[in-house]
Order: sequence, then C-alpha cells, then structure tokens
Amino acid sequence: PEVLLLDEPTSNLDVRHQLDVTKMLRALTYDKNILIIMISHDINIAAKYADEIIMLNEGTIYAVGTPQDVITEESLEVVYGVKSKVIDDDGCPHVILKDALPLDDEPCDPESDMAINDHKESIQT
Repeated sequence: PEVLLLDEPTSNLDVRHQLDVTKMLRALTYDKNILIIMISHDINIAAKYADEIIMLNEGTIYAVGTPQDVITEESLEVVYGVKSKVIDDDGCPHVILKDALPLDDEPCDPESDMAINDHKESIQT
C-alpha cells in the first residue's frame, strides 16, 4: 500500500510492545516508502516517532507541525486540560504530566485536593 491508516495501533499493549510496534511502523515508512497516518493518544510515543503531528481539539485541527512545534505546555493545557512540563529528550519533546485543570463545570476545590492527600498519607502510614 502507499498509505496505511492506523487507529490506536498501540493501545492496550505493554510499554515494550508499544515501542516495538511504533519502531516497526517507523521503519516501514522509510523501507517501503509508505505514508503512515496513525491516531494516538500517547503523546510521548507520537513525539518520539512522528515526523509531523496534527493535534485535534474538539474535532477541529488545533495545530500542525513537527512534534517540537505542536507538543507544548500551552497546547496540552488548551487541548487536554492538563498542566505539564515539556522537556527535550534527545531532540524530541517529552511530556511530564503535572495535574488536571478543573473542568468548566467543576469548581476548584482545594479542600478536596487536601482530602485526597490526607487519604494518601493515611494509606502510607
């Protein structure tokens, strides 16, 4: 084929097999000159192996470009509603998730967060 369209080919795989499958797909693009369009929610896998990323937000294109251009702390906040830190990992962006932002209909409740932390502490002791 000239084009291979894949919908979440690495979902439900353990980390090792996610890497193996994605490396194999990457090799196919060069060895067989096949365009691979892969849908993935694994941002770090996409960042590591994609030449170009199309990031969607609520069904519309939010950003298109290289992983370095598209995967930013700002884009992750807007599209996924998360705080993150994006670091450079050998020339590829790597996302470290920090926290979820409150949903529009979900009030920010610091006491709820404190209750979760208290619960975690009680489990550890």
